[in-house]
Formats: sequence, structure tokens, C-alpha cells
Amino acid sequence: MHIKIIFTVFSLILGFLTFLPYFVEMFKGKARPHIFSWIVWAITGGISFSASLSKGGGGGALISVLQSILCLIIVAYAFFRGEKSITLLDKVSFIAAILLCVFYFFTRAALPSAVVAVSIDLLGFVPTFRKSYLKPDEEPALTYSFSSLAYLFSLGGIGVYNLVTMIAPITLVLANAALVIFLTTRRKILK
Repeated sequence: MHIKIIFTVFSLILGFLTFLPYFVEMFKGKARPHIFSWIVWAITGGISFSASLSKGGGGGALISVLQSILCLIIVAYAFFRGEKSITLLDKVSFIAAILLCVFYFFTRAALPSAVVAVSIDLLGFVPTFRKSYLKPDEEPALTYSFSSLAYLFSLGGIGVYNLVTMIAPITLVLANAALVIFLTTRRKILK
């Protein structure tokens, strides 16, 4: 089996496993997703997939579309049972992300699109980081650990290595790892 296919398969398996702890915690009533973050992540998954695929992302791009679809399930849940405390910072981050999405649709060049997608993704983390500062137990760190690993494996499945195909996975490896460290640290501080 070709090594890129192996990396792609591991990426997709981890990408799916990423959401299992979150789904379990949601249905136990412990995880309370912030709808703004999950809407943004659902949108950016599609954008990242499109930009990466256009520049030879190959199987390494599939993780983005898988996670986009799974994010939509969490959006539906968050609409009814998610975090209800929405702050001005959350609203500003969400509006900025949506404005960048509009900008993306007018920017058809792959590199600016990839940079915009990554910027939108990072804005999506703002409400979750803010909420997790006060309620770190409402976000399963295992989900973000698996996500970081899934995107790390997706790098091995990329068809053509260039800035466009690599910027989103590298950024998401780092952003998810940062959230795991943040959650772990906040839990220790609050105990």
C-alpha cells in the first residue's frame, strides 16, 4: 500500500475518532459546545478542503471535509443544548470570521484563500478558549488531542507539498495542541 494512502487512512480514522469523545460528553450533558466556534469550523473545513484540493492536496485534504461534516452535527446539537453565554468577544470573533468567509468567496487565488481559511479557523477558537477559561471541564481535551494527531497524519497524505496544502493542517495541529495544553492547565489551576 502506498505510504500516502496509509497516512490518509490514519488521518481519517483519527479524524472520526476525534469526535467520539465529544459526542459521548455531549450526550452525557457534560460538553456544551459553543455554536459560534463549531459553525466557523464547519465552514473552514470546506474552505480548506477546496483550497488544498485545488493545489494537489490529494488524500491529505480529506480530513478537512470529514471534520466539516462532523462539525455540522455538533452545530445542530449546540443550537439546542450548547453554551448559551455569548459575550461581545464571541460576537466580534464570529462576525470577523463570517466577514472573512465573504472575502474568501471573492478571493479565488489558492494561497490567499488558504490564509483566509486559517485565519477564520483561528477566530473560531476564540469563543471556545474564552468559554474554557471559566469552564474547562465542558470541553473534552481528548477531542482536540485526536484532532491535532489527525491533522499531523494528514500531512503525510498530502499529494503535493506547498504552502497552500500545508498551511491549514500545520495550523490546526498547533491550535488544537494549544487548546489541549490550555484545558489541562486551567483544570489544574481550578482544582
